This record gives sequence, C-alpha cells and structure tokens, in this order.
Amino acid sequence: MRRMLPFAFLLLCIAAGRSWAAVAQTAKPHKKAQHAHEHGGARLNVAIDGKDGTIEFETPADGVIGFEHAAITVADKKQQSAALDTLKNRISEMIVFDRSLACVFTVWKVAVEKDPEASHSDVKADFGLTCGKRVAGTTVRFGFSKIFPRIIDVEVQLLSGSQQTGARIHNDGGTIALTH
Repeated sequence: MRRMLPFAFLLLCIAAGRSWAAVAQTAKPHKKAQHAHEHGGARLNVAIDGKDGTIEFETPADGVIGFEHAAITVADKKQQSAALDTLKNRISEMIVFDRSLACVFTVWKVAVEKDPEASHSDVKADFGLTCGKRVAGTTVRFGFSKIFPRIIDVEVQLLSGSQQTGARIHNDGGTIALTH
C-alpha cells in the first residue's frame, strides 16, 4: 500500500531527483494510520536538498499546549499563544543540526487545527531550513521532550539526497546520521 506524503515533502524529494512514485513506494509505513491521534506522539518529516530543506511537524495539541479544547478563556488563549511561540522560537533546540552547519529555521506555519469530526485538535507546523554548508556527513539530534515533556515519541522520516531513513525517537534518545 502506498503512503500519501505531504506536498512540500514531495517537492523536495523531486528536487533531489527522486520521483514521487519512487518515494511513495519506498516510504516506510507507520504501524498506525498516518492521521492517527496518539497522545505523547508526534510525526516529523524532514527533506533536505544540499543545504536547504523543509520540515513538517504534527502532534496532538495536548503535547504542545497542554489541552485540546478550543482556547476560549483568556488564560487558555495565553497558554496556547505561549506554547506556539515556544515551538516557533525553539525549533532549533528540538531538531538539532551540527553547529558548524550554521542552520537557520524559517517559520512557514504553526497552527492549531481542530478535527471537525472529533473532540481533539493537532498542532501542525512547517519550517524551512537553510544551512551554510551541506549536511551530508553530519548527525541530527532531537530535543522535543526537553521543551515539551508531554511529547515522548517522535516518528521521524528523513530524506536527504538519495538517503531515506526513518526512526522512532523516544524521550529525545537517538540520532540520525546524514550520509548523503
């Protein structure tokens, strides 16, 4: 069964010389459905072409904000705004590239999206990545749990050049070597 990959992720795959069909056929399937809502979990797609990349992050709102209901009260709105600002401003502490690469993240989108058919919501974020050097030969580390303790497991899919890999990062433990 083919996995559906997000559009921005596919664009970088194609830019890296991989056809959409090849990417879809070789993508490692998750044990759960792509849109499964799992508290304590998050999904991270990273696609890098040379020195530039795109990052897509999604998690139940509870993991970032601390609740999933609509922010109606002043206190809830402040809490939600502060949490989303933390995600925007500290993404480089959650996806950690070697400092010598001089990588800079650009916020494209950070939003809470309510599921109209359920009583939960998700935080979805898209970032651009520009590094001063090619990332090949380095390692990426993770720090989601340090910033957002409710995020325990992050399912990572990474494409860089001809490398495609995936990992389940538990409590920030583990790295991914960028070989291409």
